[in-house]
Amino acid sequence: MASVSRPVSPHDNVSPLKSSTDQATSTSFPAQVSEPRDSNDPLAEFYELAKAERDNDVSEYDDDVVGDKDISEDGETDDEYHGEAGPPIKRGFTCDSKVNRSEGSKNQDIIEKLQELMELHKSKPSKDDFWRGFSYSKAIGPIRNHPRRIRSYAEARSIRGVGDKTAEKIMEIIQTGGLRRIAFENTGDVEAAKIFTGIYGVGQTIAYRWYASGCRTLDDVRTGKGGVKLSPAMEIGLRFYDDINSRMPRGEAEKIFKLIKPIALSLDPKLFIEIMGSFRRGKKDCGDIDIMITRPTDDNKTHAGIVPHLLHALREAGIITEDLALPDDSHATEAIYRGLCKLPDTVDEEGKLVRRLRRRIDILSIPWQNRGAALLYYTGDDIFNRAMRFKANKMGYSLNQRGLFQGVVRDPHDRRIKTNAGNIIASETEEEIFKILGVPWQEPHERVRSQ
Repeated sequence: MASVSRPVSPHDNVSPLKSSTDQATSTSFPAQVSEPRDSNDPLAEFYELAKAERDNDVSEYDDDVVGDKDISEDGETDDEYHGEAGPPIKRGFTCDSKVNRSEGSKNQDIIEKLQELMELHKSKPSKDDFWRGFSYSKAIGPIRNHPRRIRSYAEARSIRGVGDKTAEKIMEIIQTGGLRRIAFENTGDVEAAKIFTGIYGVGQTIAYRWYASGCRTLDDVRTGKGGVKLSPAMEIGLRFYDDINSRMPRGEAEKIFKLIKPIALSLDPKLFIEIMGSFRRGKKDCGDIDIMITRPTDDNKTHAGIVPHLLHALREAGIITEDLALPDDSHATEAIYRGLCKLPDTVDEEGKLVRRLRRRIDILSIPWQNRGAALLYYTGDDIFNRAMRFKANKMGYSLNQRGLFQGVVRDPHDRRIKTNAGNIIASETEEEIFKILGVPWQEPHERVRSQ
């Protein structure tokens, strides 16, 4: 088994496989909507960085601070739009109503062009591009669910998430079949950055630095052109680049989870183990597998220290194949593991070996009392989560991956800083958080708001 470290003993203290190079690889999120990272928090880096690796992900760690950009282009506000298409439309909060996601769309050509433009903006490092990409992400879901073909600017503008500029682009697509902005944004550096950020551990900062050093292709990176150096995790990401960047069919993710769950329960039958992310939302394919582990404490025991035992068992079973980042403290109830996994290789009818693809896997250990908030946070989607946090903020609460808090006091000069962390009032179940915020209960598949 290829790995950047030896197998973990239950008695080891292990740490993330990071170098000084790794520290600069993450996507740079706007400072006004992120909390300063707590160096003593084992989940801080995970929530800050791991979700940024996902398609269409804009959530930050402990993000319950709402900046001006959160309400740009008819965001989560109570504003009304007085359009020509009908009476005023009350915007409300996007989390407050269930969405029946349609399989097909009468506006598929519009969606595809906006998705292409969104991906280009997401590949750029500036804050403005970040928010442009987020704006298109918010619009695509409602456009997909619009019951008829969009025919006018007023009709486009009446759709939730569609602002003036997006409506103008929609009309250009309808009238010309194209979108000139795509060609304008699709420059050489953007194309290269899109390729490089497909390497695990490489964010926009590193990608554009490599471009400035003369790299244009993966072969340039492999040969170290321009003095490019890779961390151990990046080397693994480059070696299995095609595997990691291939979407995983839902059935494959389910098979992997069904292999992992009984192994985990054999270590402790009282473990609660759940698959999260896009799989829990019912998507047909996934970018990776996200697994949460916790345990009830009614017998005065916890699951502290279970992660290294589980990793050892999964390596022995050939399910985990490479390690990308190991827990800081293997005996804590909060821990995060990142690595690669796969189904067992098979043999076809002609006797030839069929190699299974490597898949990204995150195993997240959570305290039992925080399981509901963690499930809510890590199920998503990102736009639904942002709306929940925004509504909580408007109601005087603070919502993050650990729970719903009241009495939070922030520094008026820098709202990223909490002068009083407040008291947790809900965290054990998703339902209690929904109820306090007055949000109708929605099953995971009903929380899809983005593309």
